[in-house]
Amino acid sequence: ELSIVSREPDRVRRHTLVVADAGSSGVPLRALTLEVIEPRFERQVHLETASRAGLWSPAGCGLLFRAGDESQLRLPLATDKRFVRMAIRDGDDAPLTVRAVRGEYRRQEVVLETPSAGPLEVLVGREDDRAPEYDLAAFAARVHELALAPATLGPLASNPRFAPATDSSPRPWTERHRVVLGVLLGLLALALAWWAYTLVRASA
Repeated sequence: ELSIVSREPDRVRRHTLVVADAGSSGVPLRALTLEVIEPRFERQVHLETASRAGLWSPAGCGLLFRAGDESQLRLPLATDKRFVRMAIRDGDDAPLTVRAVRGEYRRQEVVLETPSAGPLEVLVGREDDRAPEYDLAAFAARVHELALAPATLGPLASNPRFAPATDSSPRPWTERHRVVLGVLLGLLALALAWWAYTLVRASA
């Protein structure tokens, strides 16, 4: 369930902005389902998403309605961003009472091909690394029935063989002697100022 961050009715634009927070980016949302208490309504909704509130980008639209035994409270969505903003078109009606926003996402699986059974070491956490490319991904997409053996993840642990890359090249002289360079530039500025002052006095 997403937490509702804000509700802002706008009577000039005749809509209500509802902002929901998924908690963090990376959740592969595929739809939102709203809990609305009004017994009958029909409202158009425009969706926007953002990794940080304030940087919104369009993410689709949908229709909410409830009429008798029929209702549509699900909004299709495809995003992994943290925030979702819904602009619910009110027209001249009162804003809807949205009590909850629930997200849907597809279950994701990690499939590994190993030469033999036994414990495996999976390396994770490097954000700047490229995605791997193996034939297994294309093969699994074509073969719908794979004989998969379930695996259990153990606790995360630091990798003793990993060390962050360091730049061993020497820094330029200007970076290694910033204080000295600043003093020299200051003295040069004073000398130029004194020289200009003497020229003005001589011409006078």
